[in-house]
Amino acid sequence: MKKNIFFSVISFLFLVLIHLVSFAQQVSKIELIQADELKFNEKENSDARRLIGNVIFKHKNTYLYCDSAHLFTNINAVDAFGHVHIRVNDSTHAYGDVLHYNGDTRIAQLDKNARLNDNQIHMTSDYITYNLESDIAQYNTGARITKGENVLTSLIGYYYSTKKIFFFKENVVLTNPKYVIHSDTLKFNTATDLVYFLGPSIIEQKESYIYCENGWYHTKKNFARFHKNALLTNRKQKLTGDSLYYDRQKRFGQAFGNVVLTDTVRNTIVKGNYGEYYDETENSFVTGNALLQMIDKNKSDTLFLHADTLKTISDNSKKNKTLFAYHNMRFFKKDLQGLCDSMVYTYKDSMLTLYGKPVLWSQSNQMKAELIKIRISNNAVDKIFFYNLCFVSSQYDSARYNQIKGKEMIAYFNDNEIRRLFVRGNAETIYYILEEDSSLIGVNKTVSSKLMLHFKKNQVEKIVVLGQPDATMYPVKEVQGKDALLKGFSWEQYLRPKDKFDIFIKKNQE
Repeated sequence: MKKNIFFSVISFLFLVLIHLVSFAQQVSKIELIQADELKFNEKENSDARRLIGNVIFKHKNTYLYCDSAHLFTNINAVDAFGHVHIRVNDSTHAYGDVLHYNGDTRIAQLDKNARLNDNQIHMTSDYITYNLESDIAQYNTGARITKGENVLTSLIGYYYSTKKIFFFKENVVLTNPKYVIHSDTLKFNTATDLVYFLGPSIIEQKESYIYCENGWYHTKKNFARFHKNALLTNRKQKLTGDSLYYDRQKRFGQAFGNVVLTDTVRNTIVKGNYGEYYDETENSFVTGNALLQMIDKNKSDTLFLHADTLKTISDNSKKNKTLFAYHNMRFFKKDLQGLCDSMVYTYKDSMLTLYGKPVLWSQSNQMKAELIKIRISNNAVDKIFFYNLCFVSSQYDSARYNQIKGKEMIAYFNDNEIRRLFVRGNAETIYYILEEDSSLIGVNKTVSSKLMLHFKKNQVEKIVVLGQPDATMYPVKEVQGKDALLKGFSWEQYLRPKDKFDIFIKKNQE
């Protein structure tokens, strides 16, 4: 047992001895190359050498220049003063008015007018600590770093000279003639010209404003990707998403995941899973659960519109915009709902045009045609124009329907209610006539070239026949089956969006 303990102690001492020898081999003494004058005062400090004039030291591959210095041979250290210059290699140089250098740790502490130059990189600060062993320089009292057109300031910073990488913390500002970056935490790879955002960051430029909390930016090629609460705005429109890509030279942006494009001028919001935005033309498109919200001026009602793709195009003046919604477009508004294959909305004249089996519902009325145009005034429906195979219908009971048919129709609205309906070309009606007590009188069947219908509370109050009419009142019993339906009529209430969520549910149209 004692023998084992003895050998364990010997082994431990041997390892310690190897470590000490290795450390001794690694540590090298600071070498004095030259000085104009050498002074030694044993009363002041027996271990210090006072060196004056054109002082040069060498330590490993590093040269140290200064006006005067104290060399401490016992602790392998130097205190240098005046025009201090450390030449690390051909490209890396450090400067200052005062220096404390430890030869064992190879840590240089530069004080007053401290500077570090590495090729095109120039760092200035009141105080810089430079570890020549690890090639890491740092400061915590503020510094200014320049590279080409880029000027960066921060309170705290680290520079990894070998990797050409900076880490900056607190009050970080990167200034370029074309933009300014403000950040909480930032990494800058000077070799690749890539800036990495590691905290809340803002990029301000003449045309746009960008915010993110994570991402990167190429300072030379001017393209970037932003993550975490990413936002891009030109102060007219705002684009947000889980991730944003932006090419400043092309002024082109992409958004991925939870995309929201807000137009503050036109009070519209577009949402989706993927989007693109062209800053110069202000063109954009969004797809993947795409949703358009058109908010009225009083914010009392909003139109919710869904389609596979939403696309906005501006003219050369950027004043006139056109919105395209395709395919499977469906929308919901409290007083108006509709669907079609594709829709075009022109902001200039506030006109919605519906293509591909369009159907509208307003209160109890269903409206259909091959082509429908809706004119908006003050964010409310003003007129609706119907073209070819036009129908306006309402349900009297579970088996009977009021019907109006014509080649062309114009519906006039007031306070979001239909007030008049003008029918032109092969006008036909089947209408159930009621007494004042709501009892059924009979069925009015009318055929004429033109009709004008007046509505009250979304019900027909009066029919004015224009031209040469053929109008007949029939007993209800005589109008049954096919005779009770105009040719081409169909009731499609099952397709009607019930709320803003229902517009995302695709329903097959017969």
